[in-house]
Amino acid sequence: MVEIWKDIPGFLDYQVSNLGRVKSLKREKEKILKPQKRTKGYLCVGLRSYKLKPKFIDIHRLVLMSFVGMPPQGMECDHINRVRDDNRLDNLRWVTKRDNVLNSSSTKIQSELFYPGVKINYDRNKKYRVQFRINGKDVHFGTFYTFEEAKQKAIQVKQNNIL
Repeated sequence: MVEIWKDIPGFLDYQVSNLGRVKSLKREKEKILKPQKRTKGYLCVGLRSYKLKPKFIDIHRLVLMSFVGMPPQGMECDHINRVRDDNRLDNLRWVTKRDNVLNSSSTKIQSELFYPGVKINYDRNKKYRVQFRINGKDVHFGTFYTFEEAKQKAIQVKQNNIL
């Protein structure tokens, strides 16, 4: 595949390629930036505008903004093949949050995202936690190894009218 470079909107001294690489044009010599990995596996780079502190932006967003355009209202970036560090243009698209969830890595994750109060800890051993917002505060009701255990706890919390 041929690498094509485009300017990044809002950052005059940087370009992004259709292969998901970012370069700086600030000095005489172009420099490919080394991406950093966020906790959930997405790659980002720090871009400076007018000598301010660097702003860390996900590369997948830079690719879509530069090649497709700014996201429509309520849309987010989806990695079609579900690989979070694959930022090639042909692997990215703007979709609704619902479509992004439906393209998640497993039906188990899809079902947990749709069950109220049950969430997965991506950062910590992929355990499931039961958490509800009560009077404006997040209240934690336990951490579980399986989705079914967490779901049962969420049902129990609801039945006991704790909410």
